[in-house]
Amino acid sequence: MRKTVTRVSTGTLLVLAISGTIISGCKKNDGNSAVKDNVSNSQWQSVKNENGRLQFASSKALYQTLDSIKNKGTDFLKNWESQQGFKSLRAAKVEEGGLMETFDFPEFYAAVINEKGEYMVGDTIVWFNKGLKHMIPGKNETKLAAIKENPAVSEISYKAGSVALNSSSSIKSGPTKTMSVPFGPNAGDAKYQKEFTHDNDPGSIRKIIFEIQNYVEGSGQFGTMSVLYTRIKQEYKGSKWRPAGETMEKSISNGTYTIQYNSTFDNSVKYLSGSIPYLTQTDGNNLVYGIGSVTTPYGNITATVTGNYHAKVLAPGYSKGGIWDVAASW
Repeated sequence: MRKTVTRVSTGTLLVLAISGTIISGCKKNDGNSAVKDNVSNSQWQSVKNENGRLQFASSKALYQTLDSIKNKGTDFLKNWESQQGFKSLRAAKVEEGGLMETFDFPEFYAAVINEKGEYMVGDTIVWFNKGLKHMIPGKNETKLAAIKENPAVSEISYKAGSVALNSSSSIKSGPTKTMSVPFGPNAGDAKYQKEFTHDNDPGSIRKIIFEIQNYVEGSGQFGTMSVLYTRIKQEYKGSKWRPAGETMEKSISNGTYTIQYNSTFDNSVKYLSGSIPYLTQTDGNNLVYGIGSVTTPYGNITATVTGNYHAKVLAPGYSKGGIWDVAASW
């Protein structure tokens, strides 16, 4: 896996080139904006809540639903889950060592998974556990219980989860207020990080992270489904770094992407290109955007992504050394 970063002379625009592996995408626009329901009645009817587990009529219905809720704000996802009468993994409290931490699902995908890590496609139960996606046909609850007791008895399982982006070297670049850090083992491309503290509690350490992540999910004979997504997030330092929620003003602008991958049908080289719309969000949630989704025979892609990233902490008291206000680019 190779990554190179090139500085462009105008402004603070950088280019990220990635070779890696990546399932479906996600975005947040303004988390406080009004919810707009773009899902057709037929799509709503293809999803139902079966005892706290969402059931999709078919794989097509699942993908249509994911496509309709990806790259929507937090308010949209909350409203969508409420209409389903459903409590999702996305809405659950993030626990150390829990499913969200283990798999690092894109948030739109976590919106269709219940707290137990389950959903259904037709009569097949899908269950996520310890880096694997298990599939149990025939709505066989007895078999599911046996697999939960001993995952080794699972007959159909595929690897799933966030895959690290690696770099051949540590590259420091960007404006003076941007801190560039080396890549660590099993780390995503969290190249831009900035720590800050509260005026009255210097021991309370927070940090803002600009990153690009890959979520990968095997799908058997059809290859590997992948999503490349980017986000601005915040963490606090306890016994380890954990999600934090101080109010921030966040934005991504001037975004473009090109993904090169091989076709699952004939292995020919294909391209997926486009622009990332201007994204802005002011709240304590992550700003997340699904850049692009592809299915490849081997799970390998090469991507070029450009954009300008900005974050500013608005919470009172968090101004040790000045409230962090940085515009940086990949």
